[in-house]
Amino acid sequence: MKFVIRPLQGDITTLNFNDAKLIETLWSLGKLDEFFQKKFKEVPKNQRGSFMQVFDQIHKNFQDQLNTINLKPEKTTTFPVLEMEIFKEKSPRKKSN
Repeated sequence: MKFVIRPLQGDITTLNFNDAKLIETLWSLGKLDEFFQKKFKEVPKNQRGSFMQVFDQIHKNFQDQLNTINLKPEKTTTFPVLEMEIFKEKSPRKKSN
């Protein structure tokens, strides 16, 4: 899905990125984003508010889930402050000739 992880504060090199819950949550967020991008224009204008509310709630739930995942390596007893930005890299659109 071409996710980009950019550290904003702290060292991410010691983190466990093989955590199944992390992968599952990131995948779910990516799929949710793809669904939104494809389907939003198909939603009737009078139902877009409801669509956005449902989408925002699901997105918030996944973000909350992501924030609770323990990425600390098992051997480490301390966990310094870590802040990172995770976003999906957009692929360039093909231009028609």
